Formats: sequence, structure tokens, C-alpha cells
Amino acid sequence: MPVTQHAPGVDFDALVEAYRPLPGVPDEMLGPDGRPLPHWQRFLGMLGALGPGEIERRFAGADRYMHEAGVFYRAYEEADRAERPWPLAHMPLLMAPGQWAKLSAGLVERAEVLEAILRDIHGPQSLVREGVLPAAVVAGSPDFLRPMVDPDRSRTHLMFYAADLGRGPDGQWRVLEDRADAPWGSAYALQNRMAIEHALPTIFRGMRVHRLANFFDLFRAALAGLGGGSSARVGLLTPGILNQAYFEHAYLARYLGLLLVEGGDLTVRDAMAYVRTVKGLQAIDVLWRRLDASAADPLVLDSASQIGVPGLVRAIRAGNLRIANSLGAGFAQSRVLLAFMPRIAERLLGRPLALPGIASWWCGEAAGRRFVLDEFDRLVIAPAYETAVSEEGLPDAPVATAELDAPARARLLAAIGRRGIDFVGQEMLKLSTMPVWDGKCLQPRPFLLRVFVARTRHGWKVMPGAFCRVSPGEDPRAISLLAGGRSADVWVIADGRVDSKSLLPGDDGAVVRRHTGALPSRAGDNFFWLGRYVERIDAALRLLRAYIGRMTEEPDQAAPVQGALAAALAELDVLDAVDPDAGPMDVARMACANLPRIVGPAFNAAARVRDRFSPDGWRALRDLDALVRAPYGPAPTESELAERIGQSLRLVSAFSGLAQENMSRQSAWLFLETGRRIERAAATTSFALRFAASAMVPLGCDVLLELIDSSITYRQRYSIQASRATVLDLAVLDPGNPRSVAFQIGRIREHAAALTVRTGGDMPDELEAQAGRLQARFAQSRASAVDDAFLEETTATLHAMAARAGDSFFADPGPGQNLELDLDRTAS
Repeated sequence: MPVTQHAPGVDFDALVEAYRPLPGVPDEMLGPDGRPLPHWQRFLGMLGALGPGEIERRFAGADRYMHEAGVFYRAYEEADRAERPWPLAHMPLLMAPGQWAKLSAGLVERAEVLEAILRDIHGPQSLVREGVLPAAVVAGSPDFLRPMVDPDRSRTHLMFYAADLGRGPDGQWRVLEDRADAPWGSAYALQNRMAIEHALPTIFRGMRVHRLANFFDLFRAALAGLGGGSSARVGLLTPGILNQAYFEHAYLARYLGLLLVEGGDLTVRDAMAYVRTVKGLQAIDVLWRRLDASAADPLVLDSASQIGVPGLVRAIRAGNLRIANSLGAGFAQSRVLLAFMPRIAERLLGRPLALPGIASWWCGEAAGRRFVLDEFDRLVIAPAYETAVSEEGLPDAPVATAELDAPARARLLAAIGRRGIDFVGQEMLKLSTMPVWDGKCLQPRPFLLRVFVARTRHGWKVMPGAFCRVSPGEDPRAISLLAGGRSADVWVIADGRVDSKSLLPGDDGAVVRRHTGALPSRAGDNFFWLGRYVERIDAALRLLRAYIGRMTEEPDQAAPVQGALAAALAELDVLDAVDPDAGPMDVARMACANLPRIVGPAFNAAARVRDRFSPDGWRALRDLDALVRAPYGPAPTESELAERIGQSLRLVSAFSGLAQENMSRQSAWLFLETGRRIERAAATTSFALRFAASAMVPLGCDVLLELIDSSITYRQRYSIQASRATVLDLAVLDPGNPRSVAFQIGRIREHAAALTVRTGGDMPDELEAQAGRLQARFAQSRASAVDDAFLEETTATLHAMAARAGDSFFADPGPGQNLELDLDRTAS
């Protein structure tokens, strides 16, 4: 039976005929007769009609979308924890309506059981008292947090749950792992969907695929409901930019309209949780927690945590803060619990679970340990808890015992004998496969599904899609992104009309807002320093360009100027101590090699606020960071260095232009611009001190004009050789020159006034007053008065203004300060 009839393109009939499923496991594309299932037939027909060239173009477009969207992940397993591009598998996994309905029902049932377990162990502990669950399983778990035990309260523990699913040789789906603490992957599933839908829009619509937006909309409403309704302030609590899933945290916060906060953004006062903002402390009602529970409160839980919030447990226990998922929910994802789920299900439901877990045996019980030792070579041995095994030489993740060498096998057996409670044995499951397009043909590859379930006001809701990870080869145990695995979109086919809901608001009932909420102090601080760092990069690149540009001049003329330029580069930490015998080319190469020193801080500051960044602005900084870190040849030439510097300057200019054109004039932009203007004014003042000094005239004046990009303007005004007075007037006092100090001061005053209004002040801030006084002084000054003392005093004032910005907007207010707005809101 042919797959379909279609126009000349890819002959999927032949590809299917050549498709060889792996022996002994089901394949998701094929039915019992070995032919594609109906929904796969329809999909392959539409895809094949595109033709091989068009298919490759579409798939390349999906990869380009991922790159431009900045989708990445980090790997804890690697020392550098560098950002890795997201590995997208181009073929989606198709799920039939009936198959998905059974999975959804089983997941909802499982979520209810896990919720009941969590309520019991944090409350009456009936399962332990009745012998259904051994006390050692609970007490030995690092995820069982005694401070959260409260028998008199009925707390919701699970709001967002996920399960890793695989289908075995018998065709039965099983839960391989429960994810209940802070499950990740939903945003990556959403990005996979956007990329593939972007690449195959007509096929996507023709296949009637369920959309994901309604799932996220319902969950967003549920989070707000925890805090009392739509006016609740809801935050997403992230461990920070080095977390492996930080992209997901930033993306979800932006997509759902949540406030992205780190532990340092929060404080607890009188059992109330507050966000440190540029307007002062503001109460927060709900946190969607994405950091480990043990790290959440160093006062009560892990005292070594530097990413938590002191006093957070107190706010939760007082009922003033709701958190999803609860602290302690991670107990539900302990592997040891899989061994007792059948017994618990019989106790709670009176029947087996519809969606069973992988067969597991706890080595803390005599019967389980005996079975594991008898069947040792046929099982996978895993830590009972994710952090249970710390002894060197023992596995900290599931390991197939058959692959262990003799010493490793002996160590593991000895460890089980000494402390069996730390280990579980699990069946070795061969996973079903799905087709993967390798550019020429379809290949069967094992895969895992992570399916997400959210608690909503309508009950549990299963996301109609999943986070799918596909093995790079035929080994089902190698499903790892680091090992070359990829991630695929999952299309759940509808058997009727598809919900077209989007999280973009429609006209009906839309609330028009022209201002965002209060900016967290940390975000404002990072924007402020980002502006400063970008201007330092600009200054360093211009100094380097001027230095290299004078290599062709006569040494007697170039040496004094190059010496001053090198000294300026050293002040910016681009040059270390230079060997007296080093030539100009050696100095230039050293400075270019050190550029990552000043680009790195800008990139890191931007990474901390990337949820508030346009993708284009982020790409400009990312490309700049990659460019300055790219290795040179063994002996780069003058022209190669100059070309690299020119490219870098264009990227800096691109970022600045994007910030001007694409960022709304809210507090974040004002802080970014204030930082830029203060740093540019300070740099120009420093250049004037150094290059307009009497000993440097007239050559230094030409350098100063070059550094502030004002040579053309000067030549249009003056036909004579550059003089100190005329150059200083243009560089320092001219309010119409966008590179002058006076221009920067005018912008600083404007931004400070706007920030005073934005942050609720009714009197001018000292920053605005400082800028106003300096602006008045500049307006009354003449070029003849701009001497070293004038410039040094200006530099000191600019430094004081930078410090004042931090004191005014980023410092933590003391108890009782700036709370009146939120106290009014709480009282109402």
C-alpha cells in the first residue's frame, strides 16, 4: 500500500520500504502490519511533496529560528558550563488522539497519587504508620524537609508535574522517572514547536495539531489564583544564569508575564516576602520555584546555600507566600518511591495505576536486596535519591551493571552490602523508536518523552505535547543531549476542531498598559552596568584602532602618541605591564588578545537581564563576545587586527542602535542609558586630560578628535590645524555634539528626572541635582577655562553621580522604608 499520492518530491514510499525498525521494540510510525499508521501516512505525504531541496531549506530555517531566538542549554557535567546551542531534531513525533488520551488519564491519576503521598508525609504520615511506606524511605530522603511538616495544615504541593515516559517491548508506556521538584523542559518543548511550526506551517495546520498556548494560559491563571486573583504579583524564582535551564526560566517569565527573580532579589520582613525594586520593597504573593528546595532558605534548610532567601520558610508557613511546587515536593521524584508505588496505589486507589512505573526494587529491604543481587547482571542500579551517593567511585546516575568492569562491579556490590538503603535496582527497558531524518533517509531512534501536567482551576491539565529527547544512535541508554542526542517536537493530533488560542491578547477585554511593573533592583543594576561596560568596550576599541593606525607613521612622531594610547588601554585593563623591548605590533596583539576581559562583564550583565532584552540586541552582544574570543593565527598582521577591531566596533554600534530603536522608554532603558552616558562622559574627560595636554598638542588633538568620532565635524567648522581650545570646546563643552561631555550630562539629567518620576519620587533626586549643577557649570564655561583642574573635578563629579545612582535605586532599603505603597495594597 503506498503512503500517499503526491507531486514529484521525496519518494517516501521508497524510504518507508527501506526503513528498518530495530528488532524487539515497537516503532511509533509503524502499525502491526509494518506500514505507516494513517496519521504518519498523511504527514509523510505532505512532507514528501515539498521535494528534497525544499525540505532541507525548511529544516535549515528551523535551525536558524533556534539560533536567532538564542535557545541554549548548559551542561553541569562539563567544567566550563558554556552555553550549548539547542540540538533540534527536525522530524516531529506524531501521537494519535486515542493513544494520547490514555497517557493523559494515566498521568492525571499519577499526579493525584503523588499529591496524596506528599500531603501524607508532610502531615499525618498514615502511609508510614500503616507500613505501606517504610519510615527509612521518608527519613532518609534529602528531599524530605522536616521544617515543612505541618499536620494541621492542608497545603497544595504539586502545581506543575512532569513524568519521563518510555514504551517497552510489550507496547506498554511506563514512567521511568517522576519530576516533581522543579521540572524543566516545557519551554524547550514550546521552542521546538515554534521552530517546526515556522518551518512547516501548512503541514502543521493540515495535520490538525493541538496547540500549547491554552495549557500555559490556564497554568498562569492558576498561579495568579494562588495569590488571590489577577492582581497577584507572581514571580519565577531562578537559581541564576549558570543554571542549565536558565534560558527556560527567562523565556517562561517573559512568555507568561511573570517577574523573573533570583534569591538576592527577595527579602523577608516580618514573615512577608518582598521584591527589592527600584521603587523600594514590594510584596510578592506567589513564587514559581525553579531552584532546588534545599537551597531555598539558608536559615532553615541548607546553610551553605548562596542562592536562597533567608526567612522564606517563615513566610510560607505564615501563609503570606504561596510557592509552586512546595518545598519538599522533590520527595515525589525519589527513585526509591517507584518501588512502593504499586503498594501505595492499592492503598489509595484500590487498584493498580493505569500508567505504571518502571519495575524497581529497593535494596533497603531484605527481599528487594536479595532480588537485586540475584539478578544483578540483568538490572540497572541507580541511587535511591538523586543526592544519596557521594562515595567516590560509585555511580551517581543509573548504570547498567553488565557494562561494569570487575573493580567497579566489586565496589558497587560492596556498597550495596554496606548501605543498601542508598540504592535501587531497576529493570533494563528497551525503548520504542521514532523516525529521524538524517538528510537522506529515515532512521529509527530510541526516544524519551517528558510530559507536563499542571494544576488549574479546572483540575489537572496535560500539556498536549511533550519534551522529546532522541538518541543519536540505536542505544536507548545514550539519550543525552551531551552525547549527541537531539530534541523533537511532539504533535498530538486532534480528532476534531483545534483550539487556536494564543497568549497574545485579543481586542475583547484587553487591558491597555503603557508601563511595566516595578523593575527589580538587581535588573536595574545590571542594566546600569551594562551601559557602562558597553561604553568601556567602545572606548577600548577606539583606542586600539588609533594605536594600530599609527604604526605606519614615523617612529619619532608615533611613539609619544602610542605611549599615551597604551597607557589609556592599561587603565581599561586591556594591557598588562608591557615589556620595554616589545614593539608596537606586540603591544597591539596583546591588547587584542585581552579584549575578552572587558567584553565578558558586559555579556554577563546582559545575560542576567536577557528576559527583558530584544533577541537582536542579545545576538549583537553574543556575536561580539564570540568575535573577541575567536583565536587569531600564530602572528596576526596589522590589517587582520584592524579588521577584527572594526567588526567589533560595528557590533557595539549595532547594540547601541538596537537599544535606542527597540527598547521602550521604561526604567530598564533609562538605567542602561544613564550608565552609558556617565561612562562616555568619563571616558571623554579622561581622553581630554591625556591627549589635550600641552605636551601632546597638536598630535594629541587629532587623536582626541578621532577617539570621540568628531574629526569630520571639526573639519567642517575649522580649516586650520587642530588647536587645543577649539578641540576642547567640541569635545567637552559643545551640547550639540553627541560625543561631548556636555551632551552626556544633559542626557543624564533628563534620565535622572524620568527615573525620579518612574520610581515614585516627588522631589528631584540628588543624581538629577548633581547633573543639573554640572550642566549649569558647563553652560557658563569657555574653552579657555577647561584646564586639568576643571577636567579632574568633572571626573570626580561623574564618579560621584555613578555612586549616587547605586545609592538611590539599587541599595536595599532598611526595615520600614518604602513600604507604604504595598502596605496599602495589602490592606485593600
